Amino acid sequence: MASRPPINGNKAVASKKIARSVATGLVLAAAALTAGGIFCFPLYAPVLVERLSLTQAEVSTIALAGMSAQYPLAAVVGTLLDTYGTWLTAALAGLFFASGFGGFAYQISRAGKFGPTSNEAVFRNLVSLFFL
Repeated sequence: MASRPPINGNKAVASKKIARSVATGLVLAAAALTAGGIFCFPLYAPVLVERLSLTQAEVSTIALAGMSAQYPLAAVVGTLLDTYGTWLTAALAGLFFASGFGGFAYQISRAGKFGPTSNEAVFRNLVSLFFL
């Protein structure tokens, strides 16, 4: 009986690299599609005012939280990119985006059920979630 030839290690390494490249590309594509969430804020600001009876100052504070979050994290993200590459930073961006906007949507849907009342806790939650 003939023995089986040994598995070629180069093919396994090559397929691992391809799989990692495809996964990184998909994560980067998803991050590109969801980038710029702050530019969408004017689209759902009227919903915040209607459902939560937020003032203009409160809505502006939520938007400001989202804009100001970009700058302190730039150095951290740059360091992560230099150290670990795109896979970690893209995965973290997806995680922050999903948790921030997912929590934001949850807060709006939950608060809308109780009528148009301005709730300080909901406002603070929205500020912190949009900061993500």
